Amino acid sequence: KSNESMKNDVTKEEETKGEETGHQEGKAMTQKSIKKEKAKAKKVHKSESKMKKKNSPFPLPPLSSLLDENGKIKSDVSWLLELIILGFPKSGTTYLEHNLNSDNSYLIHSEQCKLAANKTDILVPILYQEPPNNVNGLIRGIKCPRLLESEYALANTAQYFPNANFIISTRHPVLWFQSFYNFRSYKMHPKFDLTPMDLIGECHREKNTKSPYVCIPDIDGCDKTKTYNVCTNRAQYHHALSRFGKTPMTSKYELDLLDHHDMSVVPSKAKVFLIEISQISDTNETRAKIFRDDLKKFIGISSDLPAMKHESRNQYPDAKRKERFMNICDEQYGPMREILMDHGRKASKWIRKYFLKSPDVFVSSREFLEEQLETWTVDPCDDIEDSS
Repeated sequence: KSNESMKNDVTKEEETKGEETGHQEGKAMTQKSIKKEKAKAKKVHKSESKMKKKNSPFPLPPLSSLLDENGKIKSDVSWLLELIILGFPKSGTTYLEHNLNSDNSYLIHSEQCKLAANKTDILVPILYQEPPNNVNGLIRGIKCPRLLESEYALANTAQYFPNANFIISTRHPVLWFQSFYNFRSYKMHPKFDLTPMDLIGECHREKNTKSPYVCIPDIDGCDKTKTYNVCTNRAQYHHALSRFGKTPMTSKYELDLLDHHDMSVVPSKAKVFLIEISQISDTNETRAKIFRDDLKKFIGISSDLPAMKHESRNQYPDAKRKERFMNICDEQYGPMREILMDHGRKASKWIRKYFLKSPDVFVSSREFLEEQLETWTVDPCDDIEDSS
């Protein structure tokens, strides 16, 4: 055969394998499968307990031993940050931040995105001073949903905090965009005057250049107000996740799923706990308890996590600020949904076929998680249209 035909055969074979992957996709999780998840969890927890290193000194050394007289890092600060909640906005990251504090873990209650802006020197005193200093072995953490999509954050993390592990929460791309757009239009009212259709494509738009990263004004010189970092390209979760270097990225099939993106890849030994937002609000109490226990073991905390019950509250009480809210199922947004669905299908397939196979990637109730990832291949507006 010619080289070209052999390549085609390989591609077809990879596609076939890609279609065949999955763990009983589309089937409801039975009590039997829940018991199986419990058995798996015992094995996983053993490896996770070995994974976590509590190297925080106690009592703490003086801050002056970490920073020089100019405020620059001069010694090892890796123990100051062991957990990062990143990705993706409006996917439950704030809720996780508020629920993962415990007797021996502390997540700062405000977004800390200094790593994205090359301001690690400023982050160090925050990590040192804000958490309680009377806890031996305290696990310090931060949250910043855009870190994974910024150009420099992963490299800065690898350099200064190589022991940090990551929690990443995701969401159906169509529902994610609607939630994020409405959130921005409410919070930035009346400055945020862009229509949803204005936000198709890249977030970073400056001087006729296109960037795969979000805009970080402090270092990019970009004008964040052009999109407020709301754009359909941020639904390409798999592009950002691939930056961890946890998959081969050598076959044409995988690279096609990743659209041959040009974001930087920063391979590391960091561990990643992947979540789909439905796991946070799961009404199956048995599975929800497994989820909390898996998070507890991954983080390395001693106390049980509280049940994650959402409070029923009106997030957007001001009617005036809601005047630009969108319903993404409206007919006018059909072309946008097609774009978001294309991102969702590729992300769903890549995560299930490649990312979840990495020994550095941890999940809870994998069968249920894969069922939720499979829903990304279906337009949620179709159900509304069918019922009407």
